[in-house]
Amino acid sequence: MVHDYFSEISKGRQVGAEKLDRLTSVNSLVAHFHTDLRKQMIDVVERQFAVHPNTALVAENLKCFPEELFREIIRQTSERGSQISPALVNLLKKMTGTQDAPGSTDPGMEKDFSSADMQTLLNREKYEKYVPEDYDRLLKKAAVTPFSGEESDESPFPVDEYLKTLTHEAVDFRICRFIHSLMDKQITDEEYFACYAKLARSIPELLKGGQFPFLTALMETLHRHAREKPSEPIRQKAVSLLRSLMNKETIARHVAPFILHGAGNLSELKTFLISSGVQNLSWLFDLYLDPKETSPTTIIETMKGFGRNTTEEAVKRLSGRDSRTIIRLLTLLREMADKSAASSLKNLFHHEDWKVRREVIKTLAEFGDPAVIGLLRKSLKAENHQEVLEAVNLSCRYRVNDLLEDLTSMLKTVVIRKESAILNEWIIGELAKTRNPSVIPQLERIAAAWFSLSPKYFSRMKVVLYQNLHNFPKNQILKLLQKGYKSRNKEIRMACVKILKKKRKMTVS
Repeated sequence: MVHDYFSEISKGRQVGAEKLDRLTSVNSLVAHFHTDLRKQMIDVVERQFAVHPNTALVAENLKCFPEELFREIIRQTSERGSQISPALVNLLKKMTGTQDAPGSTDPGMEKDFSSADMQTLLNREKYEKYVPEDYDRLLKKAAVTPFSGEESDESPFPVDEYLKTLTHEAVDFRICRFIHSLMDKQITDEEYFACYAKLARSIPELLKGGQFPFLTALMETLHRHAREKPSEPIRQKAVSLLRSLMNKETIARHVAPFILHGAGNLSELKTFLISSGVQNLSWLFDLYLDPKETSPTTIIETMKGFGRNTTEEAVKRLSGRDSRTIIRLLTLLREMADKSAASSLKNLFHHEDWKVRREVIKTLAEFGDPAVIGLLRKSLKAENHQEVLEAVNLSCRYRVNDLLEDLTSMLKTVVIRKESAILNEWIIGELAKTRNPSVIPQLERIAAAWFSLSPKYFSRMKVVLYQNLHNFPKNQILKLLQKGYKSRNKEIRMACVKILKKKRKMTVS
């Protein structure tokens, strides 16, 4: 009966009043049917509803079915574990409205129960029936917005990172790489000229962008083209582009910020500068000697890559410079470790500024030049007290053994003024720091001295001597320790005991 009803309506036939009344009567008794019979009735209606969805969309065709029938369909669907169709739920609402006011012609209700609305609900029902649960969950997860309160397991798409690749500079760089590759192929002169023009325009931006590995590779290619390309016009263009790429003013303007700020890869930058030629040394030296530049380490590391050329340029710039500039150049020469530069420093041996002479002494000492002995010996006898102290320090730091007697002869033991006492302590401390066993006999002679017209300062000098003996191995200073252990001076005895205990612990461990 239900099948015939939906079938006739779907074919456009008019259902007779008698048949409609009979179906309505049967439906009104569904609640009193036996359980199995009622279940069959519900299954039939649900199946016909699915088979003839367009028929079910018309409110007039649903009047003969009670609300309880649809409620039962929903309940059984839920018991089976199936998802309750939104279409059924909404139809239940429509049916309720229809039965409550069967004669109503409220346009609002007609609008609420439109064919388009019901078609949408049926499409949703089909979707839920045929889309697997796991796939449905993935679709919902993909549709989650930041405002939904749900969290996604996936990391957010790195938009900012990819946007960087779409900038004018990034796109232009990729074009230049393509052109570089194209130039190495067998192309016509006109095509090569077009590549040349594009790269020539892009050089400043490539330098500014720090594309040093690419520029280094481009130089190597151009050098090869200038030698090997069979076409003379192409060889000339390669040379011309090389000149543009190696122009020191252009390089200095765009590369200097990388050096000053320590940006980018120093190794790649150094390789590029060396490949582009020694003409870069002139502006690198100007940058290094700039009084405003307070941290020249990066510049020094860059210039060291030019080797002998850097040494020669530094020596050339020593003449007629102020003290600050000379000191920086001497610092660079020590970093270069090129001993051949020592012979070029003679003009600075008698410079009026002690700070300059001090740097000359450091440089000669590191180069192992014998001229340093004469310079230090002269400074040890200087009238300037600060120069003498620093000369003592330099003599001991560089372990100039030829000056040991000069240093010990400077120690005052009879008449000791305050300045002499300070110098005594300084010399003894510096001698001990050398850890050089050859100074021990000199220390023993000082320790053996017993007479002084300034006993206070004399005693203080001996205390400093014993306090600095820890710099030497125990077996080398045993004689001094034995003598100090018997001293009347408590500080000397305590210093000896402390050294003995420390040495004993080191031996045990």
